[in-house]
Amino acid sequence: MTLTGWCTLMPSLLQGSQELNEHDRVEKVVQAMSALAKTCGTQFSTTRPTLQALVQRYHKLAQAEQAESGTDADDFFLSIYSSLQQLVNQIHRDDL
Repeated sequence: MTLTGWCTLMPSLLQGSQELNEHDRVEKVVQAMSALAKTCGTQFSTTRPTLQALVQRYHKLAQAEQAESGTDADDFFLSIYSSLQQLVNQIHRDDL
């Protein structure tokens, strides 16, 4: 994965997605990055500021979504928020 450039490609796919409201793209990239975190942790650690900004954004979206629905069952933004938190924790753990 590192030799073929996947580790540097994944984070670049997040760039700009937050301004464009491409929630589906964010969800898929975060899932892919989570699957590759052990292999690509070094390259992914440089994306921490972007990931932190996404965590904050999706936390707000999840709160609004939950307030609107009154429940957290099957909430789209909550799912992305949780995935982002897990990825950030995974990358941070690998940096230690």
